[in-house]
Amino acid sequence: MNRLKLKSEMKDKLFIWLILALIVFIGVCLSINRLGEKSLWQDEITTVQIASNSIPQIYRSLEGSHMAPPLHYIFLHLFLEIGSSEFVVRFPSVIFFVLSILGCFLVAKVIFDKKVALLAALFFALSPLQLQYAQEARMYSMCQFFILMSLYFFIKALKTHKPKFWIAYIVMTGLSAYSHYFVLFYLFIQGLYLIEITRQQLVSLRGKTGKLKTALKPWLWFATGILCVFLLYLPRISSSLARSQGAGLEQSFSQILERSLRFFGGTQKNALPYIFLLFFVWGLVASWLSGKKKDGILLAIWVLLPLPMICLFLTIAESFFSPRYILFSNAPYLIVISFGLIYLLRKANLLLKPSLLIKKIIPAVLILVIFLIHIAPIQAMYKRPKQPWRELAQFLNDTMGANEAIVLSPIWISVLLDYYGFESDRYTLVELQKIEHYMQKKKDVWIISMGSFILSTDKAVESYIESGKGLRIIGGSYYAAGLNILFLRFNKNQSHNMIPVYKNAINIIPDDWFVYFQYGEALKNSGRIKE
Repeated sequence: MNRLKLKSEMKDKLFIWLILALIVFIGVCLSINRLGEKSLWQDEITTVQIASNSIPQIYRSLEGSHMAPPLHYIFLHLFLEIGSSEFVVRFPSVIFFVLSILGCFLVAKVIFDKKVALLAALFFALSPLQLQYAQEARMYSMCQFFILMSLYFFIKALKTHKPKFWIAYIVMTGLSAYSHYFVLFYLFIQGLYLIEITRQQLVSLRGKTGKLKTALKPWLWFATGILCVFLLYLPRISSSLARSQGAGLEQSFSQILERSLRFFGGTQKNALPYIFLLFFVWGLVASWLSGKKKDGILLAIWVLLPLPMICLFLTIAESFFSPRYILFSNAPYLIVISFGLIYLLRKANLLLKPSLLIKKIIPAVLILVIFLIHIAPIQAMYKRPKQPWRELAQFLNDTMGANEAIVLSPIWISVLLDYYGFESDRYTLVELQKIEHYMQKKKDVWIISMGSFILSTDKAVESYIESGKGLRIIGGSYYAAGLNILFLRFNKNQSHNMIPVYKNAINIIPDDWFVYFQYGEALKNSGRIKE
């Protein structure tokens, strides 16, 4: 009897690991698909440039104008020995995304069970949000993995009281803290949870002598972990916070909440985020109904508390908010959703008592539905534009005349163009403040602007655009990723001469309707209606 039971358990374990391997394989395929297709955007280029230095220089750079812990840069530095293509520099993020699928599985398994863990791993592998950062040469996927493992070993240590799990917790927490500063908020959440666990234990041990040590022992390990993190961490974060002054929160908290909700749903256009939210709420309710109240509370505060804490911090620091700052709450969010769905299926089986065939068909249908609802958001993620510095550098090299000048706003755009081989010795750099004086010389001028600098650039050249002396090559549309290219040309037949320019501009932003419109207008004005 025991032999049959053991054989059955081994068969179940093998099945679980085969399904998990399939989910991981799906995650690998989705994350490497079109990995090197888009050029690196501003933050990625800065990351690669810092990582290209020696390790001592990396530390000096991060202590200077860049506010980030060093771990990802050091890891990327080792990868740059292989090459510096878009695929290679983004591949470390793919590695940690795949590891995070396993991390999500382990966390869900230790909190709930294997079926919930498999469904959570599937949600994670199909998450457009997680795939987006799996395809960026930034630290987010790395930190995601370490913080998931920190949570896993934290729960494991509390359940087993084994020192090896506390040691693993300290290591993973330290690695996560050296990947991203906002891990500190999640350490605070672990502390809150530990307070509640300790309170419950002290109540249960009331009147019993000699048991206080047992209740307080986890605090010694937790404090040791915090101390190990902060001994080297505090000097860096204090100097970084001193440089964190920025534009401040650009939206109200309700707008940030709406933005974050859509961010978690992985889409901006349909109702999927609200469906996810509905199932998240149901998952929390199910945790209470099933006797998993304590675990539900841990996941709930892990999901809900970081957003207001980070917003409060950024308000004080006068810095801007980005939804990616709460990326590390996404995995617990998906775990709660998975538990709610599994709990619903189990209750339906108890009430309806379907046949064995129906019991197998229903989970298969659920998985199919999950795949179907993720197809459009994943496709949208692949199409989501990045700043096209590679294409822009090639465009300028092919299009700019030898005597033409260029205005960059902001001026540090030159670093991004230089990265992609723009031949800087071919142009004279003109400051935006001196553009009026330069235009009076009636020389041809290119203007490249981006982000919040677009408005100031437009105001400086608006009269030239309206008079027909200037042309907008690419407007700041969604597909242009906030990039503007303007060209001021004097005493020439613009429509005729700009046709090849617009034709080349299509290669920069192939999805930008503005370029096609301008191209068509140039053809029309030149009498080339058929073309």
